[in-house]
Amino acid sequence: MTQAHDVNGELIKLRREERGWAQADLAIRACMSVKQIRQIEEGGVSAFYSESVKVSAAKKVAGILGMSSEDLWATTDA
Repeated sequence: MTQAHDVNGELIKLRREERGWAQADLAIRACMSVKQIRQIEEGGVSAFYSESVKVSAAKKVAGILGMSSEDLWATTDA
């Protein structure tokens, strides 16, 4: 099972910033809190009921940002 810590938060943040959106802008579009968006981008699960809920939220955010599933789980290792 995919873990919430596997989410490519750096790429989510990059895609959000490419659109000129603040975390609050994405939070409104995703019907989430700013804290949840921050934790998707930077890590942490305290704003979610469980890691699986965070994974579902990350998938929703990725869709809003036009990211593929591969993008969402891609590593940023060079």
